[in-house]
Amino acid sequence: MQVKIDIRGMDEVNRILRNIGEDAPRALVRSINKTLPGVRTDMTAVIYDQYNVTKTKIRSTFSIKKASLGQPSGIVATKGRHLNLIEFAARQTQKGVTVKILRQGARKLFIGAFIRIMKTGKELVLQRKYHATKVPLRPNIVYGRLPEKYRLPVQSLFGPRLQDCLEKPDVWARIERMATERLIKAANHEADYLIKRRLEGGDGFSDTGT
Repeated sequence: MQVKIDIRGMDEVNRILRNIGEDAPRALVRSINKTLPGVRTDMTAVIYDQYNVTKTKIRSTFSIKKASLGQPSGIVATKGRHLNLIEFAARQTQKGVTVKILRQGARKLFIGAFIRIMKTGKELVLQRKYHATKVPLRPNIVYGRLPEKYRLPVQSLFGPRLQDCLEKPDVWARIERMATERLIKAANHEADYLIKRRLEGGDGFSDTGT
């Protein structure tokens, strides 16, 4: 899933930069590249409002491809698999593991689930298929004394993909609108910078930029 910011079809950005002359292409590229991190921030916020996951985890799913003079378009992309339930504020209880998947939702209990630290050092929420099939479990039963078919296999428990909430038409339209607003603001900034620099006797972009 990605948001692509491109000059094609963006009449307002063209209008802002059309009087800059030969500096227009560089101003466009700079505008796009300044916009991309903000778009990532907006998309992260949308996911954060929906799912009870840390912003650090959400940001780690994003990548940015900057624009260049040869390719005046930029891309903010996010991809990922279904997350293990450990990412959703998992807590171990006597009955199993509780998690809170939706930020505005209630906690849910997964009976018989348990949190295990793997050899890699990563924590996961796991569950024996014995519990997943809802076979009656006698009180105080010892797993080690159960036949192997009830103890194994162990499976990971997963929640939703973070990207799922972005697929809603109204959400996606809002993200694209915010991206356009950010790009227009950046283009205005670049245009103002160039105009001011020329009035001060400069000849365009400096080496250090704006």
